[in-house]
Amino acid sequence: MRSLLAFGCLAACAGMSAPVSRRPNAFSAKTSPAAPRRGPALAPPAGRDRRPRRRPLTLETARHLLNKGALSHDDAVAAVRSATRLAQSPAPRHKTRPTRNDVDAFVRDVLNAPSRDWEPSERLCAVALDAHARDGDVKATRQLIRAARSLGGVQPGPVSFCILIKAVGRRGEKLPQGREKATLTKSVDEAIKGCARNSVPDAVLLNAAVDAYARLGAVDDALHLVGSFGDYGVRADARAYNAALKALVKRPRDALALRRRMRAANVKPTAITNATLIHTIALNNPARAQRLLPTLVRDDFGRDRDSSNAATAAYTSVIGAFASIGEERAAYDVAGLMRRRSVPLNAVTFAELFRAAATATKGSKRARRIRGLWRRLTKDRIRPTRGCYDVAIASLIGDVPDPACLRLALDLSATMRADVGWSTTTLNLILAALYASDARAKEARSTYDAPVASDRNAKLRAAERLFDRAERDPRTCAPPDCATYTIALRARARRGDLDGCRQAFRSLRDSPTLSVDNVAATSMLVALARAGALSEMWRLLEDMRNVEMCEDLPTPDADAVEVVVRALARARSGVAADKAIALYERHFGFNGDLGTPSEACVQAVLLACARKAPPPKGLFDLKQSVRDDVRAAREVLDGLEGRLPSDTVRDLRQYARETLAQCETETWRDGAGQRPGGRWTEPESASDRLFSQKGWNSVDSGFKLF
Repeated sequence: MRSLLAFGCLAACAGMSAPVSRRPNAFSAKTSPAAPRRGPALAPPAGRDRRPRRRPLTLETARHLLNKGALSHDDAVAAVRSATRLAQSPAPRHKTRPTRNDVDAFVRDVLNAPSRDWEPSERLCAVALDAHARDGDVKATRQLIRAARSLGGVQPGPVSFCILIKAVGRRGEKLPQGREKATLTKSVDEAIKGCARNSVPDAVLLNAAVDAYARLGAVDDALHLVGSFGDYGVRADARAYNAALKALVKRPRDALALRRRMRAANVKPTAITNATLIHTIALNNPARAQRLLPTLVRDDFGRDRDSSNAATAAYTSVIGAFASIGEERAAYDVAGLMRRRSVPLNAVTFAELFRAAATATKGSKRARRIRGLWRRLTKDRIRPTRGCYDVAIASLIGDVPDPACLRLALDLSATMRADVGWSTTTLNLILAALYASDARAKEARSTYDAPVASDRNAKLRAAERLFDRAERDPRTCAPPDCATYTIALRARARRGDLDGCRQAFRSLRDSPTLSVDNVAATSMLVALARAGALSEMWRLLEDMRNVEMCEDLPTPDADAVEVVVRALARARSGVAADKAIALYERHFGFNGDLGTPSEACVQAVLLACARKAPPPKGLFDLKQSVRDDVRAAREVLDGLEGRLPSDTVRDLRQYARETLAQCETETWRDGAGQRPGGRWTEPESASDRLFSQKGWNSVDSGFKLF
């Protein structure tokens, strides 16, 4: 009976189902074009909305709806958020990408529009403010807050002031210690007080303020604010203490005291707290940090990703500290401790190990060590990042790389190009290595996988092909920056290729995305000085000083001016010497704008004082020429008192005595000691006494040199 029932069920199922050959296969790649479309193989779950998502409005559409009075508050916020993301994207997907100015203009239009039937909120302005805060644009952030208050009547609250504080912190992190950083610190104080006038500051704002103080280097202000959380009715949590710990990088004792203070306040230290503390101690005492690792860093991570990442960061910071002082063996010991305690290694850890190998080994031994580390990285299935590739290649390449290191660096660059693509840093490293490589390398491989001969000219040709490719097609290689052009300028200047230097510098000036910095301009001045093109060098310096006419050139710094001064002083010309002295007095004198000159620059200008052009009537007046040269050298040396060390000034005075005596002797021979027929005579005994070191200070006119 059971068999009959089973047979009946099977028959019924067979009658209800279609034959296998005629059943449509939804997962088959090859379907008959004539077969009717039956829809998806799997129906969507019940209750799921399969309607396409609504795309956010563009700024043009949102402004059109705003003029008609049909723009809602949510649509306005969505349009601002979408435009902000497009403005921050590095590779625009659209032909017309909005800028931050367009976003700010739209926000102002919304605030000032009379056709809207809703009141603007702080949320609308916060989306646009966040874009400026990420870039550290404090000025634009303040202007937008004032516009929101004056146009739309939006009173800034903790959200707006928190964004402003973050912008101040990001701005101050990029600045050195100085007046501007102190001004930014006062801005944080004013933001906290401004928020307190309108509403009560919350924990998010106060944590952002502590982090901003840490970025600005205001350690005392950060610690004071952590202790003042109770005045605002807020309890300091672990984030506040962690932000304050970042400011105590150079004060490990205070960092340990802050951790004890944290535990006394019943705030449990987190993994980030211990990792930050380990990093602080490692920068000052790596051995002590290594001893504290098992105590402060737990190894029972479980599924806590934050704890695992913090532990990896703590161990990596200790490895980096040992790498900075050249302790390779200690760095390897910490890496072995990581493996024993099951702390995961990442690409940053191996990058620090590459640095340790580079500081402790040389030549082929360094290549073998880095090759072994790279094999270990591959065995652990760790995906190297661009930074990891860059550190490995930089560790292999020095000023003059070893042939084995150069071969391995080129192999890694080829792997990097196929894996993650080249970065501009890699491009610059490979260019510098190929330009500076010596003739000892037997075999190397360029980026085109073509063999490069062992001679220097072949590697120079490979470098020139790589540079031309980066200029012509940066997408397949890497986009060049100003440092790339600087490397090419210096290499071509060493070879005496002035035309190549001119071409590279012209391409840099004509680039729509790059701007000439002082390093590139100084390299071009050096190239012109080596080639003897003093007139062109002087014109380039004048263009750099004329900012209004040549906006694509930077204002000359001390290095650029010193290059020109030294080149003019070496040119055996009285007119060039006068220009060198005038240039020195303008930029390095009492009223100069470039500070204290270097010793080489002072020696050059002293040489120019001895070679300066004599007065028209005093061509053969030896005594008057001596007076003028001595007076000029004396003014230069007197202006260095208190600016350079006393020993340096004493050595420069001795250099001035010897240089002036030698040059004046040559001038006397050229003017008075030449006989008809071009033959030279030796100076008389009186002249010998005059230009000797003893008689130099007592010329018969009574004029004293020093």
